[in-house]
Amino acid sequence: MKRTNRDVPDSDNDMNRLEQVLKNALARREAPDGFADRVLARASERVSRQQSAPQASLLRIFTQPLVRWAALVAFATAMIVGVHLHNLRRERRRRGSRQAASDAGPADRRQ
Repeated sequence: MKRTNRDVPDSDNDMNRLEQVLKNALARREAPDGFADRVLARASERVSRQQSAPQASLLRIFTQPLVRWAALVAFATAMIVGVHLHNLRRERRRRGSRQAASDAGPADRRQ
């Protein structure tokens, strides 16, 4: 079977077409009327929103890893201390009820 020119892809022609498509896609174009004004208005709108929402900036402090770790350690410490205090109070109540029961004696228990 003999090959003809139609069987072989024309790589030069394909590359020229690709180059032309890229040139057209990447060609410099003028911005539409009012584009710069819309961009500047949107930017100033963002700035005003950020200034009116200070709580968002306060939460931004937790984006730093050291602050996150410090907050985690503080939370864990508070939880451990809270559980320990709860157990101490429960134990004191148990001891108090045992003491009251032993002080009452057998005569008071019968009543």
